[in-house]
Amino acid sequence: MEVTLSCLRGPGRPTECGLLGFGEQRPQPKFTIVWRELLERIGAPTAWTGWFAENQRDVDEIAAGLRAAGLGPVDVWMERRRRCTDPDAFMARIRSVAGHLLGNPPGGFSELDQRIDAALHAESAPDGFVYDYCKLFALARRPLG
Repeated sequence: MEVTLSCLRGPGRPTECGLLGFGEQRPQPKFTIVWRELLERIGAPTAWTGWFAENQRDVDEIAAGLRAAGLGPVDVWMERRRRCTDPDAFMARIRSVAGHLLGNPPGGFSELDQRIDAALHAESAPDGFVYDYCKLFALARRPLG
C-alpha cells in the first residue's frame, strides 16, 4: 500500500511527527459498495473486484502498522465524504490510475473498459456518479532518541 508522508515543520509544529494519508478506506462507504458491485455486475476480473479486501484498511489496522514500524500513533482518523462527478470524468480518472488493468489497445478501449464505462453511465444520477468514500489519516511520532 502506498502512503503519503508529510513533514509538519514550521512555527509551532513538531518536526518529529508526520501526516500519513491513505485514500479510500474502510468502513465500506457507498463508493466501495457501489463501485465494487458495479464491477462485480459486469464480470470484472479479480484484479478489480479483489482490490477492496486486499487494500482497504481501518483505523486500528493503520495504528497497529505504525507501531510495528516503530512509530507512535498520535492521532488516527477517518473522514467520510460524498462526491458527485461526471461519469466521463470518473472514467478518465480510472483510466489514468488503473489503465494497466484495463488492457486498452493503443488509441482504443478494451471490452472491459467499455463495459465499465457503460455501467458507470447507467449508474449515474442527474448529478453524475454519486458515491461516498472515506479517507484515512494518521499522525505518528518517530521514536525519541
